[in-house]
Amino acid sequence: MASLLSKKRAPYRIETERLVLRPYEPTDSELLRTTCARNKEHLSEYMPWARFDPQTVDDKLELILGFRGQFDSGGNYVYGIFNAKSQDLIGGTGFHPRLEGGEFEVGYWIAAESEGLGYISEAMRALCRVGFDGMGLDIIGIRMEPDNTRSERVAQKLGFVREGLLRRALRFKPDPPKDVLRYTLLDSEYQTLDWRENNASEVCAFDALSQEIKF
Repeated sequence: MASLLSKKRAPYRIETERLVLRPYEPTDSELLRTTCARNKEHLSEYMPWARFDPQTVDDKLELILGFRGQFDSGGNYVYGIFNAKSQDLIGGTGFHPRLEGGEFEVGYWIAAESEGLGYISEAMRALCRVGFDGMGLDIIGIRMEPDNTRSERVAQKLGFVREGLLRRALRFKPDPPKDVLRYTLLDSEYQTLDWRENNASEVCAFDALSQEIKF
């Protein structure tokens, strides 16, 4: 049985050709712990939270429970990015309510051994499909530090438009405030993108009852 996606509520599972995006489960605690610990040096430059690694399994469990509570309440949607074939955790992403009017930003990270294989672009295309065609969003944003050229290339490749530099907008104590670049994509722009049509047939989404969602 198929279900309809409620506006502004994200799916519980998103599948693409190579990836599965889903909320973390408590049983993912050890997998999240080992993946983050292994990638601490790789992630710490642009992901301040990575500095807290390595953490214990209990630490990651508490983090996952917090993520899941926010996901279930519809406040903040955090997904793990899993390899569809191996089920390995290779990164993370999500819809985060950081834009004006209750709209969402997307964020992402990728493990070092999975970098450069197009996984983040694939995941972001899926989130655009879900966000615009399913959740009824009008705008999706991406922010990155000005020297994070890999992240900026993802936004540019997908057709996001650079709005400008937000001065001292990134705040993560005890670090001093940092500048960030802001890119956004409007629904009207998304509808005209060359990759949208093919992407529509390659993305499947499922609700909390594992029912496939109709867009």
